[in-house]
Amino acid sequence: RHLQKIFYKNYSVRDYEMCTVYIENHMWLRENFDQIKINNLFMALTKVFSAIFGHHVYLLENNRFVILSSHLGEIAEILPGICEKYSTYKTDDGQTINVEFKSVMLTVPQDAQTFTQAILISNRLFQEGVRANTQDIVVCDANHTNKMKRENQIYEILQRELTLESKDYQVYYQPIYDVKEGKFKYCECLSRLYDKELGNISPAEFVPIAENKGLIEKMGTVAFEKICKFMSENSKIPAVTVNFSVYQMMNPAVVDNVMEIMQGMRKAEYTFAPIIDSKGGLVGVF
Repeated sequence: RHLQKIFYKNYSVRDYEMCTVYIENHMWLRENFDQIKINNLFMALTKVFSAIFGHHVYLLENNRFVILSSHLGEIAEILPGICEKYSTYKTDDGQTINVEFKSVMLTVPQDAQTFTQAILISNRLFQEGVRANTQDIVVCDANHTNKMKRENQIYEILQRELTLESKDYQVYYQPIYDVKEGKFKYCECLSRLYDKELGNISPAEFVPIAENKGLIEKMGTVAFEKICKFMSENSKIPAVTVNFSVYQMMNPAVVDNVMEIMQGMRKAEYTFAPIIDSKGGLVGVF
């Protein structure tokens, strides 16, 4: 609560560093050591962090610490040595606990103006640090800030444009031609997104954002509506292939939803056939 007040009530009147120290292998620790030993480890870390950084040390969700410092550069100078020292922790009975730390840092309010935003940025930096497998403190810079700003812009565009009537979220149809038979067989459906400011946005960029922000099922539904509308207006098209996301397939009402959309476009005749992968899983609709 005190940490949130810093953001929500402008507790600090100057810039300060916010460093989040993740215990990267906390799940492994909890599976292999009893709770008392884990508690003692966190107590030891809390004492050493508090002794150096004062009362601006917070434990979040039992797997990460947040450290605040108004002395810019202080954390980067001191923290690596602490993490190295406690990477092997001796319990009271002589057991050795190997602790894996991952630290990320941003400047408040330069990089984040709200508590939620700061936590989101920290988590993002943490994930990127894990992929990069670096032991250094991952620092938020202009590249990270600009990247997150662009993602937020794309998220807002998706929220606005995921409608049947939208001209900026479209489905393109790639013809599949059989050379041996010498004829057009069917269309493959491809989602496309455009914005006046950002221009053409690649599916490789907007699809993961839709997945992470909970919009992927809506995107799939709107795409299918557009496809059915297209088929109803172009009855000579023999068939189209439609890719469904795993989130759509996890919805127990997926078949009812599909049939309801198809029945709403009655000008064309449809055959609803599943596409099964090599493991017997339903991956699409033909």
